[in-house]
Amino acid sequence: MPIYALHQGYGATDIGLIVACFSASNLVLSVPIGRLVDRRGLQFPWRGSVWLALLAASVCAAWPSLAGICLAAMLSGTSAALS
Repeated sequence: MPIYALHQGYGATDIGLIVACFSASNLVLSVPIGRLVDRRGLQFPWRGSVWLALLAASVCAAWPSLAGICLAAMLSGTSAALS
């Protein structure tokens, strides 16, 4: 996401916001995801991870503004936390 935002012409502050969105989703959702894995096993979160990654790519392609890129970064961060 940061490289895509650089390609779109956003500045360093915007890139920092995108990276913060990516890592904030991991920080906030790590404990609930761990509980989900304990209850349901690994198969369910992996499937969710794939769907969230596809959704992040779709959001980034359909809505290439800063808000869309931040949303895609949060979705891909959640996808990374699930996998």
